[in-house]
Amino acid sequence: MHSRRIGHNVLIGINATILHDAVIGDYCLIGAGCVVSEGMVVPDGSFVVGVPGKIKGKVPEEQAFWLRDVPGEYVKMGRRYKEEGL
Repeated sequence: MHSRRIGHNVLIGINATILHDAVIGDYCLIGAGCVVSEGMVVPDGSFVVGVPGKIKGKVPEEQAFWLRDVPGEYVKMGRRYKEEGL
């Protein structure tokens, strides 16, 4: 990852690559395996997929839970694992 900026509440999918000087806005979803091109600017709320990455529009509602609900679950799991010494 060599981006210039990655915003808040962004999910970068498994094996996605963010190239030099890319700027990713807030509340974006970058699909698994996507390659965000050098210097690409991704506006807030964008859904980006493909190689090279292309903005397909706003994050679909059926995917928005990954940005809205899942982060809190990871925090809970992290705390539980820490308490269990894992």
